[in-house]
Amino acid sequence: MQKFKPFFIVLVLISLSLSALAQEIGIDQWRDHLPYNKCLSVAEVSPEIYCATYQGLFSFNTSDNSISRLTKVNGLSDVGISWISYNKEQNTLLVAYANTNIDLIKNGTIINISDIKRKEILGNKTINKIQFVGKYAYLCCGFGIVVLDVEREEIKDTWYIGDNGSQVNVLDVTLNTTDSIIWAATENGLFYADYNNPYISSYTSWTRDTTIELPDQKYNAIVFFNGCIYANQSINDSASDMMYKKTEGKWDKVFTTNQARYNSVKVFLDKLVKCGDGFVDITNTNDSLIQRIYSYDGLGSIWPRPKDVHIDTDGNIWIADNRYGLIKNYDKWSYKQYLLNGPASTNVYAMNAKGNNVWVVSGGHTQSWAKTWNRAGIYAFTNNKWQSFNSDTDNTFDTITDFVCVAVNPTNPNKAYVGTWDKGLLELTDGALTEIYDSHNSTLQRENIENKYIMVGGVCFDNENNLWVICSHADIALSKRTPNGIWTSYDLGSALGGLDLGALLVDNYGQKWILTRSNNILVVNAANTQVKRLTSIIGNGNIPGNFIYSIAQDRDGAIWVGTDKGVIVFYSPENVFTGQNFDAQKILLEVGGYWQYLLETESVNAIAIDGANRKWFGTEKSGAFLMSSDGTKQVSHFTEEESPILANTISSIAIDADGEVFFGTSKGIVSYKGTAASPDNDTTKVYAYPNPVREGFNGSITIDGLADNSDVKITDIAGNLVYSTKANGSRAIWKGKNFDGSRAHSGVYLVFASDKNGSKTLVTKILVIK
Repeated sequence: MQKFKPFFIVLVLISLSLSALAQEIGIDQWRDHLPYNKCLSVAEVSPEIYCATYQGLFSFNTSDNSISRLTKVNGLSDVGISWISYNKEQNTLLVAYANTNIDLIKNGTIINISDIKRKEILGNKTINKIQFVGKYAYLCCGFGIVVLDVEREEIKDTWYIGDNGSQVNVLDVTLNTTDSIIWAATENGLFYADYNNPYISSYTSWTRDTTIELPDQKYNAIVFFNGCIYANQSINDSASDMMYKKTEGKWDKVFTTNQARYNSVKVFLDKLVKCGDGFVDITNTNDSLIQRIYSYDGLGSIWPRPKDVHIDTDGNIWIADNRYGLIKNYDKWSYKQYLLNGPASTNVYAMNAKGNNVWVVSGGHTQSWAKTWNRAGIYAFTNNKWQSFNSDTDNTFDTITDFVCVAVNPTNPNKAYVGTWDKGLLELTDGALTEIYDSHNSTLQRENIENKYIMVGGVCFDNENNLWVICSHADIALSKRTPNGIWTSYDLGSALGGLDLGALLVDNYGQKWILTRSNNILVVNAANTQVKRLTSIIGNGNIPGNFIYSIAQDRDGAIWVGTDKGVIVFYSPENVFTGQNFDAQKILLEVGGYWQYLLETESVNAIAIDGANRKWFGTEKSGAFLMSSDGTKQVSHFTEEESPILANTISSIAIDADGEVFFGTSKGIVSYKGTAASPDNDTTKVYAYPNPVREGFNGSITIDGLADNSDVKITDIAGNLVYSTKANGSRAIWKGKNFDGSRAHSGVYLVFASDKNGSKTLVTKILVIK
């Protein structure tokens, strides 16, 4: 099955070091927030140089110095790219994904070929490399070789070339055009066959080459160059590879002064280019070294990041580097770096948003709540640009791992506090690490098992801007930091000291809700050090399932909790310590004529409340759901199969003041501009956009800055009612249509809003040009 999709690109002018600022998006639109420094493959589609990251593509136009990005958000069919290659004869860029999905990019159209992905194949189902011969693409797969007819856009054949037709992991392919012999480099040696053999798809047509030294070893690259076959032997447990050359039927070692691992080997006219860990070597037809690249001027050593290389028609060397992005080498020792702005990694564990700032932590802990030693760090999205904090940007992070929670200061979104499962609490201010709070300068305590780590499981601000911190397995687990920096600890007895403690929420009554490793919630009244453990028992919580993953308080004060058995709600959190009923309730809703509890078959990893008090739920396996404010009606459901969301596993959701919803997925961050904005936004100025609404615009007209849940009426200049709606938080949406669904005529339209007191005011005007 094939999908044909036009794609659109975002252009940004670049200079020496490219930093592409993400632009604001319209209602119901998406944008990606992906790392573009981790490049793995490069190809030339003149005048553009395409570079692949694991999550998407970007290209540099050598004619106008512009850059474009292409991801699942604006055209690609998938994420998890493994290799790209260009077929000049067919004018087609082939994008191969690790899950064996394929995109062909032809003349601004993307054709998806998902046949291999959809086919049930046992074993290693992936695409490693691509080689073209005429109109055919030979896909080096984890089970064999797949032949794709690029011209007809269809799978032609599948070759299982292992012994007795078994699967074998094919890592590269080349054709000896002199003898018409096709070679395959695999994990289990080298195989060859007569390219013109009509029965080439049969394993009996393939022969393992036993004349090479160590014939059963892994060979990850093979090319035909200057009448010879070059094969690279890559032994998994070795620190170096060995290149072999076959001349007149005999294999010889090609000794070079660099014996590190080779990631790719390519031929460009009379040059053999070897790209490996910490180097790029270019040799001539006599195997003599012409050029070696081992550092980028101004960036430092390239160890061990280069993944692929291309030499363009002008002789420039382009390197896909897994740390520095796309590197251009020209004039021998001159370099340029092309790098789109994005977070440092796709790892997302938790997020928090205040104003239009979004902070992300990348760590976590194991299923047994032990350390993972994750070093990916922290990312902050401020002023439409990402900044990352890790060992690459600050040496202080060299010894800090496992960043698990974050709270943004409500009065200063440029200040955030990050809890680590390691060194305590980090304070970041205006883009810099300003303090590390541990047992020496705060009341935070080490865990009482090994007395080595300060394991901060949760951080949260209360309504008075006090910061509350919970430390797992500490004898005194709960601490408070006041706005003026005074620390206080709260001895809650043995109730907390022996537990794995995670996310922390402070409700409107000042009560602290603390998630534990099991299906228990601890509720703390710090004023009198009361602690109540909520459990599955009726009358003491009525919490279903075995695990609790998420918690949030809505705008009405109710506490929403995500478990491995769906969603529950504490409608009366103020009753926890009163002896009155406070048990959690399930939400009953009708689906397809049947009644069921809200997401009862899902593990709900994330909960976020938007400006209209609607509920966003992120699940472990079914994507993200937007439900009505009471949870009884589904508004939207986003999955990786039917939307630009990157994966169905959602770890966290954060919503900024402008209503942009950020999804932390197992494959990175993507955001969606929702129809609700925070009622806490500035409502002193109401404005509509786009305005004027020009001919050809078919999107949503947004009216922002309204009072919370205003009644909105739109009239023509004569006072005739054209449309009415209700604001979602501080935002109202008009599709530019009358009640009968027809497009509004050209003219000026008046927007009136009524607040909760019923006072009606003209708030703005909209010019429609038809």
